[in-house]
Formats: sequence, structure tokens, C-alpha cells
Amino acid sequence: MQDLYSDFLAETAQGVAQLDGELKALTERPEDTGLLAAIFRHVHSIKGTCGFLGLQSLEETAHDMETVLVQIRNRAEDSAILLDRLYGFAAALRGIVAALGAEAGDGAADIWMHLPRLVDELSHRLGKETELRISGDVAALDAPLLIAARDSLIHIIRNAIDHGIETPAARQTAGKPVRGVLGLSVRREDDHVVVEISDDGRGLDLPALRRQVGAGGVAMKDVDIGRQVFAPGVSTAGRVTTLSGRGVGLDAVQVAVRDLGGSVHVASEPGQGTCFTLRLPASITHIRPRRTAIR
Repeated sequence: MQDLYSDFLAETAQGVAQLDGELKALTERPEDTGLLAAIFRHVHSIKGTCGFLGLQSLEETAHDMETVLVQIRNRAEDSAILLDRLYGFAAALRGIVAALGAEAGDGAADIWMHLPRLVDELSHRLGKETELRISGDVAALDAPLLIAARDSLIHIIRNAIDHGIETPAARQTAGKPVRGVLGLSVRREDDHVVVEISDDGRGLDLPALRRQVGAGGVAMKDVDIGRQVFAPGVSTAGRVTTLSGRGVGLDAVQVAVRDLGGSVHVASEPGQGTCFTLRLPASITHIRPRRTAIR
């Protein structure tokens, strides 16, 4: 029963993280019936398991969310008013899951709950607007693996918002939507889990990377220059801040992922965005002790 409870908390935290992104999208597309149906499925799934585990407060909050979703579908009231109610219930759902996770000592649930808040807070701090979209087989990234890869995921997400996503004004000038999109997708491939963290931002600053590499970078292909983001001491930041500029982070990410028995790759298109792909062993038994802490 305890294993079922822990799995439920981790999966519910994943679902709530996805729900945050879906609610933001629903605010922009309240007529999107497919999106509304997806939200219904997430909420109904949470409610069903709550009943089995006897989690009454969580079950009631999910039920209240379903009621508002029905009202939105039936256009019973002004959509903006209903969406405000939905956001309120989603916040309550998030708080209950976080509290249950803390009681159970479930670090995975805490991570999934923290990611949307991390994206929102960092975007606000940098004067940007970013929507986090979580998709794919998120259950494949089970609790032990998620906890082990946590720092690497968080650093790449921070890096994407800091370096990749442009300011609203810059995005408008480039003909992009004001709000940037940060995607986190998960899929299972044989005995590995593949995690892709992508953004629709400016892409890697290849000229800056060539300058960092020096004379040796002049003849290098763009794809090889892009790999230099993992080299120790390399940074495209114009100045040192509390977030970046010391050329430590992505080097440490690569070391940490290798310590897990995995690999990390980057692909980038100027003006279109960047995608980091982490290929990790699906079984925690394959993970080696970690040597490097990422700051």
C-alpha cells in the first residue's frame, strides 16, 4: 500500500505540473475542446485514485475542478471568471499534493511540483514570459531516476530561460509570440529514458562560442561549436550574474549525466531554439555514484 501511495504522489505531481501548462494554454484558447478534454482526463484520473486511497481533501478539490470544467464546456458563465476559479482549485490541488509529499518524504513529488513554479519565478525575475509544457510518458522517469537527475534538469531549464528565451519585446521584433515555450518531454526507448528539454528562443550564440574557443574554433562546423557549451570555463553570458557567466553549469551537467550512466546532447537552430537531450538508464541499478554537485 505504501508503494502505491508513493507512486500515486509522484504521478499526481507530474499530472499537476502538466495541468499548470494546460491551464495557461486554456486561458489563451478557451474554445479548444481537445485541450479541455485533456484537462478533464487528468483531473478525473486524480480523483479516482484519491477515492481508493481515502484522500478526501484531494478528491473533493478534484471534484470541484471537474464541476468548473463542466461549466466551461457548457459556457455556463463568463470564461474568465470560470478560469479564475479553476486556477484557484489548481493551486489548492498543488498545495495538498506538496503537503502530502512532504509528509511521505516523497522527493519526486516535490520536484514535479517545483518545476512550474521555478519557471514562473525565474521568468518574472528576468522580465520574460515562459510557458512550461510537460508531455510524453512522464511515468517513465520514475522517482529514483528523477531525484538523481534533478539538478541537471533544473540547470538546463534555468539555462534555457536565461540564455534561450528572449524578452517579450525581442520576441515581438522577431515575429514570435510574446510568451516563450519551454518543453519537457519524456519517452522510453528500450532500457533507457530519453528526456528532451527544448525552447523556442534565440538558439545558441555560435559566434560567442567561437570567440571562447579561440583560433581553433574558426574552422569548426556549427554542430561542433555547439558542443563547446559543455566545455569547462565556456560561457556565452555577457557578464557574471547569480544565474550564469562562470562557465561551470553545463560542464557539470555533462559530468553528472555521465555519472548516471547516460549522455547529453544539444541541437540548436539560430533564431528558432535549442534542445538538450538526456539519455538515461531506465533502471536505478545502473546508476553510478555521483561525483559533481551542480550549483
